Amino acid sequence: MTKQIFEQVYKTGKSFASRNLILYVAEGKDVGFAAGKKLGSAPLRNRIKRLMRESFRLIKDNVADKAIIFIGRKGLVNAKRQDVDKAMIEILKKANIYDD
Repeated sequence: MTKQIFEQVYKTGKSFASRNLILYVAEGKDVGFAAGKKLGSAPLRNRIKRLMRESFRLIKDNVADKAIIFIGRKGLVNAKRQDVDKAMIEILKKANIYDD
């Protein structure tokens, strides 16, 4: 996902928040993952993004085609992948773009 698409989704997209994730949804077909510097060191932020990517890879067949940005929050710092799966499904259902 390019910087321009990220900015477009931030500006025009609708946001949803949970304890562990923030989700931005807009028209399009791209997916992006972010973790801010407040979460900790670069290796920790990269771990959080890897967890989010893997969780999304496992459920992407059940997600509507939209431009999506997932932003990790403090709750994911010590999370396991199963926790990320659960948080991701929960927030996607909240946005009405996840089908069981």
